[in-house]
Amino acid sequence: MRVVSALAAVVACVSASTDSDPSLAECSSEEVTLLQEVRKLRNQNTLSEKRDEDEVEEEEEELADASEESDHPPPPEHQCAGTYEAEDATIHGGVEHGNTASRGHQGFTGRSFVDYLNPAGDFVEWTVESCSGGIATASFRYALGGGNRPLQVLVNGAEVESALSFPSTGGWASWSEASFTVLLSAGTNVVRLVATGSSGANMDSLIIHPPPPVEPQPTWALVLQYGDEPYTPTAEAVGALDEQVTQFAKLADDAINALPSGGDAGFDYFKFTSDLIEGCEPNADGWDTTDHLILRTPNVGGYHDEDRGLGMTTEDYSICSANAIDDCSSWSAVDPRSNFDTVSATSNTCSRWYSGHYGRLCNHAYGAWQHDMRRRCFNGGGGPAGWRTNVKIYKLTVYPPPPVEPQPTWALVLQYGDEPYTPTAEAVGALDEQVTQFAKLADDAINALPSGGDAGFDYFKFTSDLIDGCEPNADGWDTTDHLILRTPNVGGYHDEDRGLGMTTEDYSICSANAIDDCSSWSAVDPRSNFDTVSATSNTCSRWYSGHYGRLCNHAYGAWQHDMRRRCFNGGGGPAGWRTNVKIYKLTVS
Repeated sequence: MRVVSALAAVVACVSASTDSDPSLAECSSEEVTLLQEVRKLRNQNTLSEKRDEDEVEEEEEELADASEESDHPPPPEHQCAGTYEAEDATIHGGVEHGNTASRGHQGFTGRSFVDYLNPAGDFVEWTVESCSGGIATASFRYALGGGNRPLQVLVNGAEVESALSFPSTGGWASWSEASFTVLLSAGTNVVRLVATGSSGANMDSLIIHPPPPVEPQPTWALVLQYGDEPYTPTAEAVGALDEQVTQFAKLADDAINALPSGGDAGFDYFKFTSDLIEGCEPNADGWDTTDHLILRTPNVGGYHDEDRGLGMTTEDYSICSANAIDDCSSWSAVDPRSNFDTVSATSNTCSRWYSGHYGRLCNHAYGAWQHDMRRRCFNGGGGPAGWRTNVKIYKLTVYPPPPVEPQPTWALVLQYGDEPYTPTAEAVGALDEQVTQFAKLADDAINALPSGGDAGFDYFKFTSDLIDGCEPNADGWDTTDHLILRTPNVGGYHDEDRGLGMTTEDYSICSANAIDDCSSWSAVDPRSNFDTVSATSNTCSRWYSGHYGRLCNHAYGAWQHDMRRRCFNGGGGPAGWRTNVKIYKLTVS
C-alpha cells in the first residue's frame, strides 16, 4: 500500500470525494482513513450546528501532518489481535447457518458460521475496535467442499485484495485460513468480505494475528562515562548517563552486572571509547584501538568499579581492535594483571589502554590529577603518552525478550486403574502417568485451569487400555482407546454429576489422536449421563458411564452394574469396561 507523502495527496483525495458519492479509486488506504476521519468531523459539525470552517480546515491539515511525522514503517498491530466471529458481524445477503448440529458442518468456532447465498453482492462486515494501528496479518477461517471461491477484501472502504483465494478445504467440516497483510488504522477498523461472482465459502471468523515475537538483538548499553577529570571509583550509581554530555555518571555495579550478556555464553563484553590523545592518529601504530577498545572477559557478572582492574582483568581476557563486535573475527589475549593494562597485546603505543599503573589510578593527567592514587582515568602509551578524555564504557547486552506465548498442554486431572472409583469433588492421592491407582485433582482445581483451546470451550481428553476383543479403528471411528471432547460448559467439571458436568447442549467429540488434528467435531446428543453413542454408535469406540443410573456397567465381580462407583465402558459385541483410564484437561501453563 502507498503511504501518504504530502498534504496535497490528501487534499486531492478529499476534493475528489463527496459524502454522497465517494470516489475512492484514486485514494490509497491511508488517504481513505484520513478522509473518513474528516467526514466524521464534518458529521459532528452538522449535529452540533455549523462550526467555524477554519477549525475544520485546521483539523484536516493536522491529520495530514500526522501521516508524515515518521519515515519509519508503522508499528506492529497488537491491541485488537483476536478472533471475531462471522455470525456476530454484519451479514448482507448471506445467512447465519441454523443447523449447527449437522455432522457435515462441524468444527466451527462460536455458535455458528455464515453461508454466502448469492454469487455477487453478499458480504460479511466486521467492526474491529481498539486497534493500536500498524501492519498486521489477518486471516479468514472458512470451509469449502470443492473448487475455489475468491472474495474481495475491503478495509475501511479501500480494496486491499481484489480476489483473495479461498481454495477447497476438502469438505464442509474441514476448516482452513486464507491470510493477507493489511495496514490497520489506530482505533476502529471495518473489514468487509464481498462476493464478486462466485458466492463464498462457509465463513467462520476473522482472525487478527498478534505480531511474531521479535528476537532481542545485542546492543551496547552505556554504563559509565567521564569527561576531562578523573572520577572516584564507586560501586553506587552516580548521576544520569547521557551520550551527549561528558560529566561523570555510572550505573551501580549491581545494575551493570544484572545486564544479561549479549555475546557468547561464558563471556561479558565491554566497549571503551575516548577522544584521541593529542599527538595520536587512528591506526598509526598498526593496531587500531587508539580511540576505542572491545574487551571480552570470562568474569561474567563481575564488574567491580573499585577494583584496579574493574573486575575484568582475570585469566583469559582478551581484546579486539575492530570498531564493531561483528567484525571481531580474532581476539588477542592480554596478560592478566591486578590493574587494567592492554600493553601485552598493543605494546606501549597510542593503542594502549591502562589505569592503575604502579598503584596510581590516573597516570599522565594534568595539574592536580597528576599520578592520582584515588581517582581513575584511562591513559594511552607511546611518545604522546597522555590521559584519555570523554571516556565512555558500554556493556554488550540484550534487553529482556518479549514474553513467550503459553502453549496449550494436556494436564492430567483424574486417573483410575482396574477398579471403579467413588466420585468426589475433593482431591484424592497423587496423579502420576506411570501408575494406575485412583487419584484426581479437586473439582475447583480442575475448573481453575484456564482453557487451552478456543474461547467458550473446555477441552478434555480420555485415554484407556483397549477393551478385550476390540481393535483400534476397527469400526471406522477411532476412539477405541482415546477420546477428545469439547464442552461449552467452561469451568463446569463436576465429578459427582453423572455426566461430569460436560454433557450439556452443544458438546462434541473428535476421533483424532491430537487436538491439532481435530479438523471436525461430531455433536453428541445431550444426556444426563456420559454417553457418546449418538456419535460413535454402539461400537468399541463408544464411551459411556451412568447408563440406566448405573455408574459402572459391564465391570466384573463386585462392581457389576455398580450404582455408586464410576467406570467407563465401551459398546459393541465385546462390550466391557475400560481400565487404566486417564482424563486430561487442555490448559496453558
